[in-house]
Amino acid sequence: MANAMPPVRQPPLAAPALGVPQPDERDSWDRIGGWLGRLLPSDVPTRLLWLLLLTSLLLRLLWLSRPDGSLIFDEKYYVNAGRMLAGLPPQQDIYQDKRIGLDPNIEHPPLAKLIEAGSISLLGDNAYGWRIPSVIFGTVSILLMYRIGRRVGGGPYVGLLAATLLAFDNLFFVHGRIFTLDISMLAFMLLGFDLYLGGRPTLAGVAFAVSALCKLPGAFGLFALGLYELLRLFRADDWRLLLRLATRRLLRLGIMFALVFLVLLGVLDLRATEFRQPFDHLRHIVTYAQLLRRQAPSGVESTAWQWLWNDVQIPYLRVEQQVKAGDRVLENRAVILFLGAMNPFVLTLWPFALAIGGYLWWRREPLADAGALVVAWFTMLYLPFVAGSLIGQRISYIFYFLPVLPAVALGGSLFLLRPGVPVVARWAYVFAVLVAFAGYFPFKYVP
Repeated sequence: MANAMPPVRQPPLAAPALGVPQPDERDSWDRIGGWLGRLLPSDVPTRLLWLLLLTSLLLRLLWLSRPDGSLIFDEKYYVNAGRMLAGLPPQQDIYQDKRIGLDPNIEHPPLAKLIEAGSISLLGDNAYGWRIPSVIFGTVSILLMYRIGRRVGGGPYVGLLAATLLAFDNLFFVHGRIFTLDISMLAFMLLGFDLYLGGRPTLAGVAFAVSALCKLPGAFGLFALGLYELLRLFRADDWRLLLRLATRRLLRLGIMFALVFLVLLGVLDLRATEFRQPFDHLRHIVTYAQLLRRQAPSGVESTAWQWLWNDVQIPYLRVEQQVKAGDRVLENRAVILFLGAMNPFVLTLWPFALAIGGYLWWRREPLADAGALVVAWFTMLYLPFVAGSLIGQRISYIFYFLPVLPAVALGGSLFLLRPGVPVVARWAYVFAVLVAFAGYFPFKYVP
C-alpha cells in the first residue's frame, strides 16, 4: 500500500553497565540498609553501649561449662537446691535428709532457686542450665547501670562509663557467670532504682520485692531511696512541695513492696517449702541470721571494713597445674582461678565517689541528684553490714559488697568525667581497669 507508514525502529537497549546496581537491585539494598539502620543505634554512646553489652555477654559465656562438671563456690548449695526443686536428686554429699521437690535452702527466700529450677528443666542439668540465668542477670544489670546514670541527669557518657566500670569489676563478673543468689538480687534492685528514678515508684516497689525474694538484702534499696529523698529535701529551696511529692512516692514504693513481697513469699512458700504463711519463713530467716556470729572472723570470713581495701579475698575455685623439672615439683600454677575479689582500680574509686557525690549534692550543682544518689546508695547498702560486724559480730564475706559496687561505679564515673580531669588520665584509668580485669580473669590459659 502506497500510503502505509514505514515501521518505526526502536533504539537498541543499552547493555547494563558492569558494577552499576539496577533499579530492582538498588531497591533491595536500600531496604536492607533501612532495616539495619533501624536495628543499629545512630548515636555513638548507644553504639558503645551495645558493644559493651555484647562483649560482656560473650565473656560470660566463654568456657561457661569449664571446668567440666564442677560446681563453683556456693553453687554447691544453690545448684543442688535448684535440682531438688526441679525434681532431681542432689549430689551425695549434701541435702540427703531433705525432700526432693522442696527448697532445702530455707535460710533464703526461694525465688532465685525456682528460676534456677526452671532453667535446669529447660536447658538440662548441666553448666548451661545452672548458669544461664546469672549470665542474663549480669548482662541486664550493665544496661540498667547505664540507664540509672542517665536518669539522674548524668547524660549518656556518665551512664556509659558507670556501666563500663561495673562490667569490668571482677566480683560482679564472676557472680554474673556462676549461680549464686546475689546477681539476681542485684539485677532486680537495679531495676527498682531505674523505675523509681524514672517516676514509677509503684513498679519500683514490685522490683524491690522481687529482689528481696531472691535474697533479703535486696530490701536495703528502699532505705537508700528514703535517704536519697531526704538528702534532696535538705538542700531544696521549696522543700514543702518536694516533701509532699517525695512522701507520696515513698508511700507508694513501700506499700507496694510490702504487699508484693508478702503475697509472693506466701505463694512461693506453698510451692517450694513447708512454710504455710510468710511470717513463719521470715522469722526463720531472721533467727538463722542471728546465729551467724563469731567473735573474730575465721578463714574466708571478713569484717565489712576489710572489703574497702579488698582484704580476705575468697578462692571460689582453683585448678592447678604442676610445673616440674624432672621429678622435682617447681611450683603449682593456677590454670583456673575464680576469685571473690573486686577489681582494685574500680574499688579504689570509692572515696572519690563519695567525695564527688557529697560535693555535688552540697553545692547544689546540676548533678546534685546524682551525687545524692551515690551517697545514699553507698551508705544504706554498706552501713548495715558495718553495724553487723561492729555490734553483732555477724559473720560476713567480701561478696556482700556486690550491691554497693554500682554506687562506686556511678560516683567514679562522675569523678572521672568531672571538668578538669585530663582526657588522657580518664583513658589511662579505664585502661588500668581493663588490665586488672584481664589479670583477674578466671582462665589463665586457654582450656
